Amino acid sequence: MEKLELLSPAGNKESLYMAVHAGADAIYISGKKYGARKYAENFSDAEIKEAINYCHLYNVKVYVTLNTLIFESEIEGFLEYAKMLYLNNVDAVIVQDIGMIKLLRTTIPELEIHTSTQTHNYNVNTTKMFKELGVKRVVLARELTLDEIEEHSKILETEVFVHGALCMSYSGCCYMSLLRGGRSGNRGECAGTCRLPYKTSSNDKYVLSTRDLCNIYDLDKIMKTGTKSLKIEGRMKSKEYVYLVTRLYRKTIDKYYETGIIEVDCDLYNDIKKVFNREYTKGHKFLSNDIMNPLRPNHQGILIGQVTKVNQKYITIKLNSDILVGDGIKFTDTDTGFTISEIYLDGKKVNSAYKNQIISVRNTVHLKRPTPVVKTTDKALINSLKTIEHKSIKIDCNVKINESEIEVEYIDNNNIVSKKSKIVQKAKNINTTKQDIIKQLSKLGNTPFEMNNINVLTVDNIFINIKDLNELRRSLINELIDKKTNYKRNIQNIKYDNNLIMNNKDIEINASIINEEQYNVLKKLNINNIYTSNYDLYKKHIGENIYYILPRIIDNNNLDIDKLVVNDYNYLPKNKDIIGNYYLNITNSISCKYACEKGIKKICVSPDLNIDRLNEILQVNNNINFEIQVYGYYEVMITKNNISQKETISSNNYNYNIVRNKNYTSILNSPVNNIKMINKYYKIGVKKYRLDFYNESANDIYRIILEVQKEIKEILRF
Repeated sequence: MEKLELLSPAGNKESLYMAVHAGADAIYISGKKYGARKYAENFSDAEIKEAINYCHLYNVKVYVTLNTLIFESEIEGFLEYAKMLYLNNVDAVIVQDIGMIKLLRTTIPELEIHTSTQTHNYNVNTTKMFKELGVKRVVLARELTLDEIEEHSKILETEVFVHGALCMSYSGCCYMSLLRGGRSGNRGECAGTCRLPYKTSSNDKYVLSTRDLCNIYDLDKIMKTGTKSLKIEGRMKSKEYVYLVTRLYRKTIDKYYETGIIEVDCDLYNDIKKVFNREYTKGHKFLSNDIMNPLRPNHQGILIGQVTKVNQKYITIKLNSDILVGDGIKFTDTDTGFTISEIYLDGKKVNSAYKNQIISVRNTVHLKRPTPVVKTTDKALINSLKTIEHKSIKIDCNVKINESEIEVEYIDNNNIVSKKSKIVQKAKNINTTKQDIIKQLSKLGNTPFEMNNINVLTVDNIFINIKDLNELRRSLINELIDKKTNYKRNIQNIKYDNNLIMNNKDIEINASIINEEQYNVLKKLNINNIYTSNYDLYKKHIGENIYYILPRIIDNNNLDIDKLVVNDYNYLPKNKDIIGNYYLNITNSISCKYACEKGIKKICVSPDLNIDRLNEILQVNNNINFEIQVYGYYEVMITKNNISQKETISSNNYNYNIVRNKNYTSILNSPVNNIKMINKYYKIGVKKYRLDFYNESANDIYRIILEVQKEIKEILRF
């Protein structure tokens, strides 16, 4: 059985070191640009080169995330960065932007590409498309079941998340952070708006906050799906977290390959919970109904006791676990806590206390009632991880000796280095024995290597100077290190073409609606094109200027629709009238060209493009047929998770509508109004203007469209 890859995160050099020595097979990191964790420490170019060499020395692969959307002005820099990574022997890059995937396959064809989960990898047709594009691996959406993972794995190499934070939105495709605070999740700037408190009609405060994923007890079931890689989330997590989670999964996987049984180290599992957890769920792979944690969004810690008495000065706690001065604790009912600076036992200060003892701590958080207590930081655990066991690389050695010459060969996997040297002499007073040779050639203490097997074929009555043997060993080890880390790649001159032809001549006012009353208003006002997600409404008026908006999650691709608005690349029938919706996330001319090649005739502008970024594209090619929303609702999130709230949620004057569609739930933001921007959009070359209606009345729609028509008349006057 081929062993699966264990893929660990690293947000900095310390975490990378921890992941390597905890047993990761591969590590994913990000540079200072183009990575979807902008606020992690991340790696400079020099640090990336160092990281790749270090990992390759230990037979660990390195994947670098290039998983943000790329703006037009960034294309050249993106390509140069990818070129740098390739020439420095990166094992793969993880990419979100569809245009950049196509561009990299054209310009650096030998560079291995993995598609980010944010390419919305849930439908097998998308995986088939990526296979056609030459992608090596798809990172699957966390929402897939085991059966679905197996189907994708039959088509292309897959990677699945097994531990860590869950995105509330399907595949991590979310506009909430962007439209609320200007920080785009597609650009690595997510502000975690799903972790914020919301006003609701229920008692749940954090209605969009999920638990963390943990599949440690079910790895055997996941491994049987045929997936290639098991991925741990956590580039924003501490180095201790990275080490402990990687170590737990490494031990469990190795034990399973030895025994065929999942055996989990419970102590290690509990240590992870001390470092960080939001409580755990098995996730959608196992159809879990416990994915949400609406009570609190932060680190839960582990239960260590119960407050039994409180006054203004002291909190009395009955312990069910040990604690030390320097541990962090939190009181669950108030979600407040502190780092312990003093522990009192029987009125005396102590540095530690133990299970079943009753202790007191100072009431610095103004606690007023008894509550459970959890430990959120374990000082002893953190201290124990300051020195970890160093991973060694086992190598084999073959030695052949005759009367005048020695040949030594060191072998590490497929890397072989060998050297012959005429340092053998006939023995006069001292014989060099086989054991002497084994001893000297196995002295690898100051290197990453450890001798596994050494085979020596020698003759009697010879002498080899110890100094010469040591020099031969050092020379070969340096050569082996160089061979593992400094293999050379070449690259041709990078050229690419972003020319395309689309029909961008006529001005249009288009609108999306959800019901018949709204449709009738649009018809009276002679709207150019009408879009609807109401299939019955579309069928009723088929043959007119109406388009059907495909669902964000398509379960059935066997549709016979002539005019459609697509949200994904998984259903693009030939010879149909196709419009690309916002959610294609097209932010550069290369992606526009790919969409055009796939038969898309009009491209709705991504929310990630402001007017300046949009202008950058149109300066390159003003034929691109863009349509921009000037009024309406964005579906900021679509989720498979159960939201306890029924209709609306709000936070700091931001209101969101909750819309349920069969097995999924959509969250809509308050309507955006950029009608006064129409003149500016027209000046840069955008001639199609879109209105997205949801619950507006006929009068509201009439008023809004008249306002748009007035703006267009002002344009045409000149």
